[in-house]
Amino acid sequence: MMMAASQRMPSAIGVHVGARRATGSVTSDARLAGNLLRMFSSGGSTRSDDNGTSTLHPTGLGLSRQILPEVMQTISALPEVSAVLPNGESLPPTLSLAKQISSLKRAEEIFQQFGDGASGRGGSNVHLDAVRMLLADRLCLVGKFEETATCIESILGMGNGWEANGIDETSFELNLALAKAQFYSGGGITSAAERAVDTATEVEDADTAALRQGVALNALALSKLSCMDYANESSMPEELANEADECREMLSMATSVLNKPTTNGVSLNLAQSLALAQAASSSNQGISEVLYTSLRVKAMGYEKVPPAEHALKYWKNALSQLEGNDNIPIADIIRSRLHSNIAMSLLGATIPGDKTKIGEEDLKIVSENASQSLKLLDGVIERSSSVGDDTMREALRIVSGRSLHLVADCYARGESAVTAEGLYQSALDLLNDEKHNNHGGPLALIESREVYNSYALLCANWEKRSRDSDTMKEKAEQVEEQIAGCWRNKPLTYSGLWLFSVGDLQMSYY
Repeated sequence: MMMAASQRMPSAIGVHVGARRATGSVTSDARLAGNLLRMFSSGGSTRSDDNGTSTLHPTGLGLSRQILPEVMQTISALPEVSAVLPNGESLPPTLSLAKQISSLKRAEEIFQQFGDGASGRGGSNVHLDAVRMLLADRLCLVGKFEETATCIESILGMGNGWEANGIDETSFELNLALAKAQFYSGGGITSAAERAVDTATEVEDADTAALRQGVALNALALSKLSCMDYANESSMPEELANEADECREMLSMATSVLNKPTTNGVSLNLAQSLALAQAASSSNQGISEVLYTSLRVKAMGYEKVPPAEHALKYWKNALSQLEGNDNIPIADIIRSRLHSNIAMSLLGATIPGDKTKIGEEDLKIVSENASQSLKLLDGVIERSSSVGDDTMREALRIVSGRSLHLVADCYARGESAVTAEGLYQSALDLLNDEKHNNHGGPLALIESREVYNSYALLCANWEKRSRDSDTMKEKAEQVEEQIAGCWRNKPLTYSGLWLFSVGDLQMSYY
């Protein structure tokens, strides 16, 4: 049905949004969107890159934590290194990330002069290794994933004749970090994640081994999911479903490993990391369930994809398990992901390509979850910005764009066209790499592509907006052309995946 500009709020979405209208808070989603855009455009603090934009990125590596204190002390004697480290009061450095990267590259050149450049995996220059760990962390934060991978490969000794499978205190972290960099650069590579799984249990403490194993299994499953070739017309739905099933089983194993401490003397921090990792693993597990269900249904010849009941169960259980972890930013971010997953699953549980048929009760649930996801992120941003450190906030620009997309879809389904259009534009502003001093990677591009497609459908159902609809479709195609490697033609469901590390779960946001 063609929508006139005067049509705004039908009963379906009015069940949820209309109730807020009565209390004067109908604009809360738009206000949250505005807060997010202002925060990101200003960098959220007194510290920003040269152009004043945010320095956020969807994932961190945490390699800096692996540097031995005596090695850190030695390399910090170099001004190029000390300039990028926290000062004596543990406050963040004043240099922008771009300047930190330049400074560390100079330090790398200096330490290369003390040896042949070989890494500590096979060579002897542990100080060069340490500088490269600092550099890799920062390259990842600005989204230079290919350069990040090259930097880690240099530490591991790849290309210098050294084997990359030596077992020592850092090989697990390095291989996991390499798996993350490769996942976000182009995907389609599983070898680093496989090595992370192989080295995960090479520690004495059983609970630490369980944490590392669960995280590594997530990395391997997601790496395998990235290999699934949706772009190849010869790929049969049944073959893809079998691949998704393998990843689903792997993530089930990961969540089970992370389920509870194996010893009575587990520390509070480790117990919390296990709980957070389990929730994050459940988030990925549910995504794999949705992918498997949609592919299996397609392989059987059905047009209508039913809701992924198992996925919804995983996500709701994870939300219950996170209760009590109040005021922990990373817990709120995982909660936000889970709420977005629930909304995404219910919005997608109709005939593919049909974005109008959804029941009133389901739309109410979708709206509540999408709005809660946005609210949680807004709270994290405000708290983490209060200390002026904008480099260690996890995934906020990209997941915020995802949440706004879902909220916009709710308004669009409810025929509140003007509000939906504004929120689509806000989502695109957050997801647009050209407006930020970092790159969101393939998952952000997948999300952007589908925001344009949603925007196109909105305009197609709006009087005298067919030309705008065609423009949005063209932009969606242009974004698809930017997507690297095997990420092409991946469904929107993929944007909910998160390849996390142990360090991600222990990040301090304020």
